[in-house]
Amino acid sequence: VKGGVERRYKFGMDGLYSPAYSPDGSRIVFVGMKAGQTNLYEVNLQTGALSQVTNDAFGDYDPAYSPDGKSIVFVSDRAVENGHPYNHHGFKYGYYNIFKWEAETGTITPLTKDGANNRSPVFSPDGKRVAFSANPSGVDNIYVMDMDSLKSYPVTNVLTGCFNPSWSKDGDRLAFACFYKGCFDIFVLKDPKPA
Repeated sequence: VKGGVERRYKFGMDGLYSPAYSPDGSRIVFVGMKAGQTNLYEVNLQTGALSQVTNDAFGDYDPAYSPDGKSIVFVSDRAVENGHPYNHHGFKYGYYNIFKWEAETGTITPLTKDGANNRSPVFSPDGKRVAFSANPSGVDNIYVMDMDSLKSYPVTNVLTGCFNPSWSKDGDRLAFACFYKGCFDIFVLKDPKPA
């Protein structure tokens, strides 16, 4: 890439992907792969300092900041009690669930425990909801979780799959990709309510 590149970060990893800006624009969280293992990392854009957010044998993906920048939601295969864990080399793995990491304490809390593969979590602008894709029926659809109750509900019900939700600035619409008539299209759902 030429021209508009302002800064390039190289951290000696095998791969870097899924970058997400913090709300104040001072940090970027991303997935870093080293020796075949993925963890979350955060870079301070003023100093270039790198810090490791997760450091374990589990696969961590799809990080996104809360609107206040104090927590990060992400997807991981670390086991939860209802996540159908299996044991491999002493580590218990499960389905991909959504977790929340708190910057102040470093605490990681599961937000889903349903045994469905959950992906692409993203906070609503007010931080009261998280939209994500999940496939409890075998087909990915968009779900919304209320952060107070941690209860989630589907807002789409299609047979072809819906992915990668994104909230509008005011939080009253969701954009997402959906497979429709042989290709992927972008759809916008107004006032996401249970499907």
